Amino acid sequence: MEKCFIFNEVQPFYKDLATVKLGSRWGAINKSGEWVIKPHYQSLVLIYENLFICNRNNKEYIIDKDEKVIIPFIYDSLAYINRNKRLIIVEKNSKLGVINFQGEVIIPFDYDFISSESNDDYLIVQKDNYFGCIDMNNKIFLPFEFNNIELGKDFAIVEKDRFYGIVDFNGNQIIPYDYEKLVPFEEGKDTNKISLSDNPTFIAHRKYESNVIIINKDNKQICEQVFDDIFELGEEYYQARIDFKYCAIDRFGNIKIPLGKFHGIDPFYKLDNGTYVSMAQNEKYQEALINQDGEILIPFDAGYKNNGFMYTRGNTILMNKDNKFGVIDIDKNVLIPFEYDWLFYDGNDFNGALKNGKYGYIDNHGKPLEIENIKYKR
Repeated sequence: MEKCFIFNEVQPFYKDLATVKLGSRWGAINKSGEWVIKPHYQSLVLIYENLFICNRNNKEYIIDKDEKVIIPFIYDSLAYINRNKRLIIVEKNSKLGVINFQGEVIIPFDYDFISSESNDDYLIVQKDNYFGCIDMNNKIFLPFEFNNIELGKDFAIVEKDRFYGIVDFNGNQIIPYDYEKLVPFEEGKDTNKISLSDNPTFIAHRKYESNVIIINKDNKQICEQVFDDIFELGEEYYQARIDFKYCAIDRFGNIKIPLGKFHGIDPFYKLDNGTYVSMAQNEKYQEALINQDGEILIPFDAGYKNNGFMYTRGNTILMNKDNKFGVIDIDKNVLIPFEYDWLFYDGNDFNGALKNGKYGYIDNHGKPLEIENIKYKR
């Protein structure tokens, strides 16, 4: 174990590489536990395959795994990386623009803000205190007149003068500015993956009213039930509250788990076998693992807790027991023992873990990755 949990901080593996902090400096290792980049940087962020943002002597560069400088120190900061589009949001003279991984300027330095959560074709940007949208050629397609914007695939949820509505990408109003809150049921998707052709539904909080309703893209209320609140996190099923009691609903407002059966219900996550699982609480705040029908899979007295971190990968579930993290399968078999203070579980070959104040990596069966402390692979 002395060669496994040695780091002061770790980041998840991206393909074959991960960045790690040893002492006060950052380096990179591979899945064989060999050093690829010696730990001598103030910060080191793996952005795409063999490319890293590094900070040395308070200057930021982009380097490859051989520490060759790809993009030199010419920007005030490298703010955000989009791996899929291979773009970098950068700051220069207090303005933001976008460059590609070859250092070419794609979007000029004209903006006070560029969103990291824009969709594949468009960017949310801010100029003179208002938000608008541009395409990758810097052409404006939504004007700079909004207080906030969230992009779907072919629509935008926009805020104007404190209230929310929806416009299409031609600026045509689809839903008027009648709501204090307007959030899509995401069904496990990011908002920017949702299209109007999916017939999305929305959690809507009408102006000056205390309750929320469910509406469709035509601004029609699709169920008679009015809710105290709906908690939109999760997949397929959502926690809702009526008269201070909790239930689970689908995106059409149908009640799937009866009101008051549980004291609280957390977000649902999908397993590979099609089962949705969640943690439910009883009046004693004990937790049980349930499925989408409200059936108890692991009882309240089993000692498992969510602690705000329950992930599913395949048919496995990250959970907490006696303040330690581990992983079980749907049949309650322990795959990774409950002996970690933290577990960055994502189903990769290796997962970051914290034990006795030090970080390291373990595989999906709990076997630690041994680090070559001396060997330095070039």
